[in-house]
Amino acid sequence: MVKKKKDSDLIDLFKDNLENSEITPSSSVLPTVIRKVKIKEFFSYIPSKFNVWYAAGIAAVAITTGLIVSSISKKSDKDALPDQSVPYIETTVEESVVAPEESVYVIDSLPIMTIPENVSSIDKPIVTSQKSNIISNESTPKVKEEIVEQPTKVISVPIEAKQMRSNNIPMVSDIRDNTLKSAKEPLFTPSVTIGCAPLKVSFKLNGNVDGSYKWTFGDGGFSFDKEPDWLFDEAGTFTVNLKVVDDVDVIAEYSTEITVYPKPVARFESSNENVLLPDEEVSFLNYSSGAVEYEWSFGDGTKSDVFEPIHKYDKYDEYDVRLIAVSEYGCVDSLEISNMFASSAYYIKFPNVFRPNPGGQSGGYYVEGSIESNEVFHPVAYGVASYQLRIYNRIGVLLFESNSIDIGWDGYYRNRLCDPGVYVWKVRVTYLNGQQDI
Repeated sequence: MVKKKKDSDLIDLFKDNLENSEITPSSSVLPTVIRKVKIKEFFSYIPSKFNVWYAAGIAAVAITTGLIVSSISKKSDKDALPDQSVPYIETTVEESVVAPEESVYVIDSLPIMTIPENVSSIDKPIVTSQKSNIISNESTPKVKEEIVEQPTKVISVPIEAKQMRSNNIPMVSDIRDNTLKSAKEPLFTPSVTIGCAPLKVSFKLNGNVDGSYKWTFGDGGFSFDKEPDWLFDEAGTFTVNLKVVDDVDVIAEYSTEITVYPKPVARFESSNENVLLPDEEVSFLNYSSGAVEYEWSFGDGTKSDVFEPIHKYDKYDEYDVRLIAVSEYGCVDSLEISNMFASSAYYIKFPNVFRPNPGGQSGGYYVEGSIESNEVFHPVAYGVASYQLRIYNRIGVLLFESNSIDIGWDGYYRNRLCDPGVYVWKVRVTYLNGQQDI
């Protein structure tokens, strides 16, 4: 009570001293005061100003008007319903179709026609479409007086292509006729149908077939060429298919099979890498696969059909040995090794350096494996029949010559030891088998 009395005294004090005074708010406070005053006016009932009461009145008028318009629209729709006393047949065909008398035909790939169950009997059908008016014969269908709305029943009757053409009914496409034709008359002919891998096949069209072409070869490959060539790398039976397509549909199609047999593999080698010709016989090892027949050519004019032959040459020479392997399907592979016996067991080898004996000449004689042999420049050889060795200095002066494999160069020239350095040697060798090496 004391607090309320103090507040009342304070209000009276302000009225007595400031009742007729005018207070102008500062620029920072004025917008806030104006906003609060306008909000209070909007929610107060003031007829001279737009506020919440005016907004409520406008909303009520709008709702009432909407209800009246909706009621009128429903009544108009009810009046516009078709006469239920006239039977009808609906279809979703985009163009009008006139059905022949006494029957309704629908191709299985065309949209179906629906007939309401409430129609008792129809003398002649009436066909309607979404894009045309009712097309009917002159006679009027007979119907019951009372029509009760019932679910529709679907009737679908197949029709033959000839009957549709005679009645000018549009066909979906001529795919079926062309497919039947292509089965009897091939659209294309392959150059070969059976062969060995890799098998190249050329495909040629039979006559003129207009359209776009899509070939599939059964091995994952395809082509859009009119008459392609194809290489079958692997063995197998492949179905080659051609589809001729117009703007939308396949107008013709044909398939055939190509059989590709595997190719054998021819492989061989000699049993002795360093065979001595003509002293030794040569054994050939056959590593071929996928073959049942073999033909050997030894390079000296002789041949053999043995799986692993043994051959003896009359003399040493460069021989090219060839093997042909044949499979059970007649497929062939071959391998040829040129100059097969270039690596002979006869040889001659020289060192890169030697250390002469400064104590005097030895005449070039040496014993293989002895200490003195390291003081003579000489070869290590096998099967040498004849031999010539020459030593030159860097300016081309002949320092030493030997025609015996047992005599080498001891590093002396005219009884004087040559200076350490680089010297050039040349050798001419003939082996026991007649092979020469220069």
